[in-house]
Amino acid sequence: TALMAAMAALHVDGWSPDWTQLLAPRTPTHVDLPTYPFQRERYWLEGGVASAGVTGLGLEAADHPLLGAQTILADSGGVVLTGRLSLRTQPWLADHVIGGEVILPGTAFLELAVCAGDQVGCGLIGELVVQASLRLPAESTVRIQVLVGPPDDEGARSVSIYSQEHTGDVEWTPHATGVLLPASAQTEAVSDKGPWPPRDAQPVSLAQLPAQQAAGGLEYGTAFQGLAAVWRLGEDVLAEVRLPEKVAADAHRYGLHPAALDAAIQALPLAVDGADGGDPTAPVTLPFLWSGVSLFATGAATLRVRFSPDGADGYSALIAAVDGEPVASLERMVFRPVAELSAPAGPDLPLYRMDWTPMVSGAEPHVPVGEASVVDVGGLVGVLE
Repeated sequence: TALMAAMAALHVDGWSPDWTQLLAPRTPTHVDLPTYPFQRERYWLEGGVASAGVTGLGLEAADHPLLGAQTILADSGGVVLTGRLSLRTQPWLADHVIGGEVILPGTAFLELAVCAGDQVGCGLIGELVVQASLRLPAESTVRIQVLVGPPDDEGARSVSIYSQEHTGDVEWTPHATGVLLPASAQTEAVSDKGPWPPRDAQPVSLAQLPAQQAAGGLEYGTAFQGLAAVWRLGEDVLAEVRLPEKVAADAHRYGLHPAALDAAIQALPLAVDGADGGDPTAPVTLPFLWSGVSLFATGAATLRVRFSPDGADGYSALIAAVDGEPVASLERMVFRPVAELSAPAGPDLPLYRMDWTPMVSGAEPHVPVGEASVVDVGGLVGVLE
């Protein structure tokens, strides 16, 4: 089969073999061609918008797995980045389940903000606050928009992230707001090429992780099971993350893959209160506020992360690659219980359904005076307000 395919490729390229030799010992025979001329008709669109992608629509490609296009607003210099989220096109998102529903990880909002900042020369996330989580339906897609405002006198820009599950007149739902700062405001990258883990680091068991997450309503599939090891060093928490193969192959397309940072954050509850393995009954918390986030390298599939306490409910973080080269730094991230980050209610769409109202029979039902009257006409019961 391979040989014949190769010969056919040569033939259509103008290098016809000796078919008699090639087909021996069979004897090929010639077949007369039809007496009518061959006719063909092209159905491909010639040029135009269809072949030009988003640029044919007056947009520019965003070159990011979660964002498809972007455009600069002519009147203000702001930027709009758009995309679609779907469990069919981004199947790894289905591995992040909270309370029985697929929820976009908070680290994905941070990745969207970082991408938006890159497009406008703002290399520092001054602050990003997640206001509401984003539910991802199983069968449909969700439209997202990242709105970047015009620069102020200091070069800072506002950023907002919205979603729309249904097209048409359904309002957009706000999910996160923040501030992007120019690259000149970035902190200097810190390398950590010492021994890993440090000599005095105490290992923390991962055995309680599944029970702790299940108690909080978290169900993490393979994509978010990258936490490989955890240590405690004084008040610091150290984590090593290795992205699973199915998402590691795509890590180079992201700044910092949301599944990698999410896996690192899973280490924190395991090392709190000095209890090895953490408290399985403690409420599960997720980050909702990020500040001072700088990205120094992209595409890392293996991470070394050092978390340091910053206040009662916050942490700073230094993130490095496997060789100790800096990947990112977070000045502060603050956590909130999962219950307080529930998805917003769905859009107020018309809903029609059949319902069965039992007939009243026998004794006359008791109805409080002044609220309603019950009238029974030949078995047909009606309630008059």
